[in-house]
Amino acid sequence: MTATMTTTTTTTFAANAEACSALVSRLAAAAASAETAVATAVTSADALVRPNRRRPAIKLSLSVDRFRWALRMSGRTFLVATIAQLSLSRERHVDSSGMTKLNLVELALDIPPPKAGAGAGAGGEGGWKPVLSRWDPDAPNAPNAPAGAGGTNSTSGGGKADHHHTSVKPLVRVYALRAASPPEAPIWDHIEVSIQPFDLRIERELYNGIISYLFPEKTSSSRQRQVGHEAFQRGLTDTPNDRRRKHSMGGFLSGSSSGNPAAAASAAAAAAAGGGGGG
Repeated sequence: MTATMTTTTTTTFAANAEACSALVSRLAAAAASAETAVATAVTSADALVRPNRRRPAIKLSLSVDRFRWALRMSGRTFLVATIAQLSLSRERHVDSSGMTKLNLVELALDIPPPKAGAGAGAGGEGGWKPVLSRWDPDAPNAPNAPAGAGGTNSTSGGGKADHHHTSVKPLVRVYALRAASPPEAPIWDHIEVSIQPFDLRIERELYNGIISYLFPEKTSSSRQRQVGHEAFQRGLTDTPNDRRRKHSMGGFLSGSSSGNPAAAASAAAAAAAGGGGGG
């Protein structure tokens, strides 16, 4: 008979509270240091990426100090447009977000004098008649306005723009911010449009001139319709003797042009006879 005896040895570990506390403190300090290093790396990477991320994909800047445009028809200038200090700035990012800013300090439309070098006359200095000009409600001597109201204050009228307008608000100001959105469905975060008071005077003669300038084909077709209408009206009001006289006169002119004196003389006699009968 065989007997087996197993002996188990137990090892006892004595933990020191101070040592454990020191170990935990070191681990916590290492974790805090690692977190700080990660945050610094993220901040540095973001600083490197931000300029490229927000750099505009398209940037447009347009500046016009002074600009004058004259509308001429039949060898005569009938309207002069003057623009002073126009600036346009537009930025567009990859995500379609961007900014648009437009400033137009002065815009004036004037009708020049009928003749070059004409003296001062009605409508303004040197005979210029303002059509569109800045209006100052607080200025004195307001035309067609009650007491205390303002008047026109167009510093660029008369077809001239020789002054810089740095102390006045822009006549037209547009400021718009676009959010990141699809091009076919834009979303605007902010749109601001500011228009200063202005005076607009359009007479029928100027209106007809602008229509004739912009749409010459419509003007010619309307004239043809007018001529046809007048001919139709004359056809309704002419008497039979008038129609015979015109017909005979047409034959007379036709015979004269064809070199047939007999036919011309016969037509003339018929016309005289018709005229005498009508009298």
